[in-house]
Amino acid sequence: MPLLVGLDQFTQIKVGVKGIKDSNKFLHSFCNQLDILLHPEHTENVAPWIYRPSKHQVHGNVSFRVIGKVQTNIGHFTIGYLTDNSSNIDTLCLHSNNCKEEYEQVFKSLVKKSIEQMHYLTYYDFQAYMDFPLEGITVECYAGNNFSMTIVDKSVKVIFRIGALTANEAMVHAINRMVHFSAFISQETNMCWTYRDLSYSDTPFTVTKDRDFDFYRAYIDQFPAIGNKVCWSSCAYRFVDEFIFIENDSNEEDAYQYVISGARHVREALWQESRTGSFQSLVMDNSVLTLSPRDSRDKQAFMTLAMMSYMSALESATMLESKEKKCEVCGSIIYSIGNRVKDVVSKYFNNELGLIFKQLYNYRSKFLHAGKYPLRPTYPRNTPRIDPSTATGLEDTDIFSVKSNGRSITVSIMNIREWTTYVLRCYYQDKLFGITDSDIDTKDNNATGVVPHPEIQISIEPIPGIEIEDMIIE
Repeated sequence: MPLLVGLDQFTQIKVGVKGIKDSNKFLHSFCNQLDILLHPEHTENVAPWIYRPSKHQVHGNVSFRVIGKVQTNIGHFTIGYLTDNSSNIDTLCLHSNNCKEEYEQVFKSLVKKSIEQMHYLTYYDFQAYMDFPLEGITVECYAGNNFSMTIVDKSVKVIFRIGALTANEAMVHAINRMVHFSAFISQETNMCWTYRDLSYSDTPFTVTKDRDFDFYRAYIDQFPAIGNKVCWSSCAYRFVDEFIFIENDSNEEDAYQYVISGARHVREALWQESRTGSFQSLVMDNSVLTLSPRDSRDKQAFMTLAMMSYMSALESATMLESKEKKCEVCGSIIYSIGNRVKDVVSKYFNNELGLIFKQLYNYRSKFLHAGKYPLRPTYPRNTPRIDPSTATGLEDTDIFSVKSNGRSITVSIMNIREWTTYVLRCYYQDKLFGITDSDIDTKDNNATGVVPHPEIQISIEPIPGIEIEDMIIE
């Protein structure tokens, strides 16, 4: 918002809080004190804000950050702060048309109390529900230091505890927890999980780690299931317990944030895939049969956006591997993201698949920057058409063609999903837990050979009007 008066017209009160974490705690505490002590008579413990942030340079490294305007029982105030570092709050600044002597001491006392109480914690219990993404499955119900899972009807009920200064701050953290949790287990299970009905819990949280949990081994294809029960790996359990459902605050470590960023792209990709209408019909030793209705859905866009999100997942999750180079002429930073994606896939699979993913990343870039779809639209009846830009020389319809060792091969969005999530699981286990080995021989994957499919038996409703009478597998 524009400054209508000079900074010299603002009352300045020393704060001296350092770092993003403590600065945000101070702001929560300050807003809480406004709500409790200075809320207008017509509201119930709420001092209403008009949130209009802006930045104004003062001198050198010092800048003035305007937060917005707040209504109190002693007047309306424009509030901001001075900082010489974007992470710190050095001085609180406030302006009102009221007489300065009427409010200056009130706000000095308010700031002092906000600093004293900004680390106080009250514990709040939350609950949310997550519907099963596929029919015919159940899930292992895990419990940790600050979370537990139970099955209620056909949903998973998640209860967890958060320590925060206020209920509002706790709800902010609770939303972040569930966004991160649903994204991470989507990546872990190759299923698109979504939460709903997040609220304060009607059941107090208690630690219930009173039994051994079932965990699933490393896998590439399909889903991690024992029978029809979907399970996590032991590393995923550690990640959820130690990094997501922590006791208070939100995890701000770079490695964690990058892993979650990748997982959120995966969840977006899984959702885009689900829009194609495809469903799994049969799992065999070395292949999977899927059916998709020929209808007017924009599958070209859905598959392209899914592929883009899988490439973005690899890009964002591996930001710690970024190696900056500068242009020798202009000094600008040059990023080689395609090579980074290739390197991380090669590390956990092989060089051939790494090169395939570099080509897929190039498809992402062409679509993002030039609007070129790597797939043609899917029509009720497709006829072949020449396209020199593809690896096969013909238009790609529902599979992506790439070049490998002097020949063209085609990969489906299912392949891309399974390889991507496997690499991402290997990556976080490597970076966060130091686990670098797997019981899977990745040279024998379904890009070039066979990987045993998990023992999953899922009953899925068939598409109306389609009946499979017989199949010949060659």
